[in-house]
Amino acid sequence: MLNQDRAQGTHLRPYLRVANVQWDQIDTTELAYMDFPPEEQDRYRLRPGDLLVNEGGSWPGRAAVWNGEVPEIYYQKALHRIRARGQERTRWLYYCLVAAERMKVFQVQGNTSTMTHLTREQLRPQRFPVPDVVTQSRLIAELDGAAQRDSAMQRLLSRQLDLLAERRQALITAAVTGQFDVTTASGRNVTEGVTV
Repeated sequence: MLNQDRAQGTHLRPYLRVANVQWDQIDTTELAYMDFPPEEQDRYRLRPGDLLVNEGGSWPGRAAVWNGEVPEIYYQKALHRIRARGQERTRWLYYCLVAAERMKVFQVQGNTSTMTHLTREQLRPQRFPVPDVVTQSRLIAELDGAAQRDSAMQRLLSRQLDLLAERRQALITAAVTGQFDVTTASGRNVTEGVTV
């Protein structure tokens, strides 16, 4: 963990914090630096394919796979790093964590009187289905495709909402400045009393 001694030193390296790990993405725009002595570098250095899982914060269990965007980077103690053994896919475990979060597994198991944490001792006994690697790869591809379509739809809806808000504001401005006659806005011709 970062403390006053670790905030300075001869082996300052960028590292990821809980705030950097979002669902299915890792934000590297604002990296913090901490001293990682050579004897600790192997233990805390990330490799592409490592799964990072938040232990605490506002969303315990939130996870993302590290893809190696920064050549040499480390992680802090408040994150769990899960590394695949053999041909297992960490992306599969990511989707298992998403399903567990949606079913509120970690919130139910957490201490509700204080901030919920997903400690190593709580994470280790979790049981997730682990199909063979070919099945994992096929399901990951399907889930990634669905996630991409969902993101595209969210972006489209967000642009539509922005456009509607912009047009609403333009209409209000036009009405207030007299550029738009609100008496005819209903579609009725006021003088003849008929709908146009």
